[in-house]
Amino acid sequence: MGMLPMSYICVVNEFNKKINTNCMAKEGKTILSFLAGAAVGVAVGYILATDKETRKQDLNKVKDTLSNLKDKFSKKEKEHAMEDDIYHA
Repeated sequence: MGMLPMSYICVVNEFNKKINTNCMAKEGKTILSFLAGAAVGVAVGYILATDKETRKQDLNKVKDTLSNLKDKFSKKEKEHAMEDDIYHA
């Protein structure tokens, strides 16, 4: 077998790069789809496995936790704003 021309090798290399890029993009979409499906499955399983009162209690816990996080972040923002005012004064 003879040697392949350099232009042919370059074309094949570019083609392989495109295939690899497409494969990586498809792989990312596949993983994202899997994770989204798993999240939906967990949510449906939770709804089917718990009674209404338990879901209300858990929802209240989540709301309280989110409220606490918002309060902490708002305090941090206020402190940061005060530090910026002092620093830039």
